[in-house]
Formats: sequence, structure tokens, C-alpha cells
Amino acid sequence: MFAQLIKIALAAVISFLAVWWATDGQPGRMAEVVREAGDYAAESKAERVANRQAGAELSAETISRAASEALLKAEAASKAAEEGLALARAAVRSEPTPANLAALAAAAGAARKAAEETAATLDRIQSAAAAMAAVNPEVAALARAAGLETLAGATHQNAPRGPTPVVAISPKAEQVARSVALTGRTEALRRIELRAETSGRVTASPVRQGQRVAAGDLVCRIEPGDRPARRIQAEANLRQAQASFDSMNQLAQRGFAARNRVLESQAGVESARAALRQIDEEMGRLDLRAPSAGLVDQAPAEQGSILSAGGLCATLVDLNPIRAVGFVREGEVSSLRVGAKASIVLAGGRRVEGVIRYVAGAADAATRTFEVAAEFPNPDFSVRDGLTAEISIPLGAASGFKLPQSALTLDSAGRIGVMIVREGAARFTPVTILRDNAEGVWVEGLPASPQVITVGQNFISSGAPVTAVTPEEARAQGIDLEAVAGGASR
Repeated sequence: MFAQLIKIALAAVISFLAVWWATDGQPGRMAEVVREAGDYAAESKAERVANRQAGAELSAETISRAASEALLKAEAASKAAEEGLALARAAVRSEPTPANLAALAAAAGAARKAAEETAATLDRIQSAAAAMAAVNPEVAALARAAGLETLAGATHQNAPRGPTPVVAISPKAEQVARSVALTGRTEALRRIELRAETSGRVTASPVRQGQRVAAGDLVCRIEPGDRPARRIQAEANLRQAQASFDSMNQLAQRGFAARNRVLESQAGVESARAALRQIDEEMGRLDLRAPSAGLVDQAPAEQGSILSAGGLCATLVDLNPIRAVGFVREGEVSSLRVGAKASIVLAGGRRVEGVIRYVAGAADAATRTFEVAAEFPNPDFSVRDGLTAEISIPLGAASGFKLPQSALTLDSAGRIGVMIVREGAARFTPVTILRDNAEGVWVEGLPASPQVITVGQNFISSGAPVTAVTPEEARAQGIDLEAVAGGASR
């Protein structure tokens, strides 16, 4: 203490001597110098305060501008990712192909990544605001004036965000009729091409395209040509050969002819008989008849036209019974059996009942799906080949939960599931789809009393803290559900 007093005294003496020396010891001049020094010190302090204020304003403005730009970019990315997710989900609902499922997984990953980047942006903004406020506390007040609440809330510390608001429902388990649904088309049981086995001119073509025919009905007739004359000649050759054989056989029995001559005559008889049979068969091919009942799909052969061997006379389609053919995913094919019942809804809304007659044993190399065919009766041929058909194959009943289709989401591995609330946090739970229609989707794989997130699930990750309200509570409190969905990323 004494040493400090000595230092202060020495400093005062040195200052006095400096002022005395500068003013040549004149008292009036010394007082003037002291006043000027005081004024300079006051001006310097005011300037430092002003500089500090200007620096604080510049820091707050810079942080606010950077934060606003970063948030705008992050929100734009989240919105674009959300729109892509909605399109991908719609594509999967209309056609659940492996390519669409992969696209949905990618879209869900992009949406989740965009939400995480938005959250990281907020973390960086809060950290920067806290660091600036620690150096200059005036930044916090100026940030409030700039209207950036995120910065104002991070005055001296990087405060963690609270739970994310979401909307959740509590569905009840119910018995669901399980089924496999696939979209396909009708297909004729058989398609028969009637082709000529011999050549000639068409002398009769009594059928027309679209005409129904019964088994055995004449479809085309080919002109015989010289075949009748050739048959007469073949008959004469056969009689001559037979007479020669008889004579030679009698001579051989009397010992006047060798045995080999008898064999030669016998061979002549067989050759003549074969030639006659060949002509008869050829003449039998002149009439082309329907092998079974069906519909004439094509009839290119007209009366007077020339048909060569192999030429097309007509194409018939067998429509009774008729098949509905579709393709099933590899995860569902193991549950199908030949002989199982199937319900088919045709274009126009007509419903028919059929039976599974075929399940492919090998997958299509391109789509990894399996062909399935169901047959159903069509005695009046009212169902045509090539109609769109919705095939539903029942698989029995199972316990499931009815959810809106929008509740479904994907994890990073591409598994279909939902987000449920458990112990105040969101948890991804994979599910199996039992059935879906315009009313919603029925799933299994959830716990006994689940709380399923239906709004905001695409903007949170498994394990994130959440605050859940029911749709009724949200409406009663005047909460905009769309705003909750969009604000989940904040």
C-alpha cells in the first residue's frame, strides 16, 4: 500500500514538473494546459463510446443479414425437398414399382437432410450471436431491434431449441382383411393362328373379323385344283399294282416266279396305296376349320386370294374362360397359391370372381416382379382381350391400424414406416402395409397403443424431442396444421 502511494506521488511530481517545464513556470499558462488536457480526455472518451456503438450496430446488422440469408436458403431447400417427397409418395401410391420406391427413399432422405441443415444453420447463427454478445453485449439489444428473435434469444449463451411441435393420433387396432392388389389386363386364354398346310386359291371365306365361331366351323376353303384328278390316277395305280401282285403271287405258288419278284410287286402295291393316302390327306387340308370356339380377331384371307403353305387364313382368340394377368412384388409372391380365389374389377367398374391358375416361378429380369394369372368365365365374350383389370387376392384377416397415407415415411435404409411418440421423443417404427384405398392405409408392426405422428414426421429424425397434440387440440387452440408441418424444420 505504501509502495503504491509512493508511485502515485512520484507520477504527480513528474507530471507537475513536465507541465512547469513546458510553461516556463508561468501559473496562468499551467492552468490553461491542465484544462486542455481535461477537454482532450473527455473528447477521447466520447469518441471511444461512439466507436463502440457503431461497431455494435455494424456487428448486429452483419449477423442479422447473414442469418436471414442463411435461413431463407435453408427454408427454400426444405420446401423443395418436401415437394419432391410429396411427388414421390404420390408416384408410389399410384404404381409401387421398385424404381418409385427407390425414388421415394431418396426424396425422404433429401427432405430429412434439408431439415437437419436448417437446424444446423440455426445452431451456427445462435453460436455466432452468443460469441458476439460475449465480446460486446450491446449486440443483443441491437439484434432485437433488427427483429431477429433467434439472435435476441442467444444473448450470452447458445441456448438449445425446445421440443419440435407435431400432431399425432392414437389409432385403435382392428381386424383387417389382408389382400394383395395388383393392376394388370385381361388376356385371351388362347390365340390361334389358322395357317394353310397346302397352297391354292381361296374359294370360300365365310367368316368376318369380330365374328364368333364354334368349334368345327369353316373359316377358309382352298380350291382343290388338280387334286381330284391326281386321286383318280392314284386309285388306278393302286388297282394296277394290286393286280400285278396277285398274278405274281399265283406264279410263285406254282413255281414259275422267284420269291423276290413277289416282294417287288408287294412293294409296288404299298407305294401306290401311300400315294393315294397322301392325296387324301392333302385334300383334307383344303378346309380350315376352327379348333375351338372363339372370336375371329383377324381374317386377312379373302375369296380369290392365293394362299401358300404357311399362309395366314385367320386369327382366333379363345375368350372363355379369359385371364386377368398382373405382376406382383417379390415380397408378396410367397403368399400366393394356385387355386386361391381372386376378385377382378374391370374397366368400367364391373366386378367378377376368378381363380388363380398361374404364379410365375421366375421373376422378370428387368422389374423383379412375378407374373400372376387369374381365370374367370366369359361365356358371352363380353370381356375383351386387353382391358385394364384391378386384381385383388384375399389372404385372410390380420390385426392392423388405420392411418392416413401421408403418415408413412422412410428411414435412411429405405424401409417403410411411421414416426411414433415414445417417452417424449420421435421414434421410427417400420411397418407392413396390409391394405390401402382412398380412405387410408392399414398397417401392422406397431405397439399396442401407438401415438402416430401425422404432421411433421418428415422434418424430424428418430430420437428428436417432440411435443405432440391431437388434431382436435390443434384446431381448438387455433393452431394451423400446415404451419406446424412447415415449422417443424425450425
